[in-house]
Amino acid sequence: MGIGIYAVLPEPKNQEDQLTDLIARIESGEDLPSGEMRDYCHLMATLRDSISPQCVCLLDDINWDNPPRSPEKLPEVWEEFENPKNQGNRLSFRHKIYTKIKIEFDRYDSQGREKPHWHRENPNKKNQKDEYLDFDCNTIRRGAPNSHLYVRIRK
Repeated sequence: MGIGIYAVLPEPKNQEDQLTDLIARIESGEDLPSGEMRDYCHLMATLRDSISPQCVCLLDDINWDNPPRSPEKLPEVWEEFENPKNQGNRLSFRHKIYTKIKIEFDRYDSQGREKPHWHRENPNKKNQKDEYLDFDCNTIRRGAPNSHLYVRIRK
């Protein structure tokens, strides 16, 4: 029988402690590595019900460099929902885990021409001036050209 050496490992931080640590690091000016930033965003969304525009970009699981050509191509974490503000040409989707993250798919532009595009809603919107997020996750006004995230049409 051999004698084992047992190391006493520290208990893993609980989620609230982990979030507090990440917040302190961000507030001190530290740039978190991408994995820790994703952890921060996840913890803020689940523990504090807060999703910043930057966190929307990390948590939505969509490659906006090449957005889905149709809603059928969305990752499985998305579900369609009935949005009363839609007027027939727009479909609304929300993230199944982070329900404040919402996107819309327009089949046609405002002139009725077929030009499919997406909109990313700003979960912190206060008015029409900051209703959407652009390609780089900056807040942008409703109707601004950069609020339309166009799909690539194959020719």
